Amino acid sequence: MKAGAEYEKQTPRVESPDRKDLVLNRGLGAAVQLVLDPRFEAGVNVARAIVDVKNAQGVAVPDRSTTIYSIGGFANARIIGP
Repeated sequence: MKAGAEYEKQTPRVESPDRKDLVLNRGLGAAVQLVLDPRFEAGVNVARAIVDVKNAQGVAVPDRSTTIYSIGGFANARIIGP
């Protein structure tokens, strides 16, 4: 089992008391991998990311804010060889 997280805060390059714009990205993910014999392995993963955007007045901008969900999987098999 594996897990990961991220946090990112973007602010204006030139800060001033009048500017309150902000982009805040947060995310979590996890994966489970199963190895059966040395010839076969499989796994699934899930993740969620949240992006919050605020304009120069510090007000949330719903059109640019979002939540993303992701799910995936994989399988590998060795058909030929020892």
